[in-house]
Amino acid sequence: GTLYLYFENKEDLFKAVVRGNVLPMLQHGEALVENFPGSSTELLSKLVRGWWEQSGSTKVAGLPKLVIAEAGNFPDLAEFYYEEVILRAHSLFRRVLRRGTDAGEFRDVDVDQIVHVALAPLVMLAVWTHSFACCQKEQLQPQRYLDSYLDMLLHSLRKEQTPETHHARNQD
Repeated sequence: GTLYLYFENKEDLFKAVVRGNVLPMLQHGEALVENFPGSSTELLSKLVRGWWEQSGSTKVAGLPKLVIAEAGNFPDLAEFYYEEVILRAHSLFRRVLRRGTDAGEFRDVDVDQIVHVALAPLVMLAVWTHSFACCQKEQLQPQRYLDSYLDMLLHSLRKEQTPETHHARNQD
């Protein structure tokens, strides 16, 4: 009952949790993308590992599961989460992918679709952690999962080196 002295209803409480816990992480990621001096490969790895440390490994990572489960019952909250979290996360990843493509580090891909493909395993890791991890005989090891995920993603994005490109990079 005390919570309702501060929040009018469960929807307002949910929005406060998202704004207080998820949005600061997105803001941190956006600032990192804006100012990161290294390669896009390094940036992508840093973002993914940072997401796990700050969010994925915490109770906050249960929010996607909750939203997925309750989207039909609370479409306004699903829309709020979509606009406040999902669209911003997609924009963040899109910027990194375009940064890598523009720098010649990543091959040309359909960035708008790759964003969905790239983020799905991260959402699944969070959902799995808050759903089935308790039932596993062999526990999923998130760091190994992220290592494999990044290996697969970065290899799929890597631009093939032509002899001219390789020679030009070695001249720098």
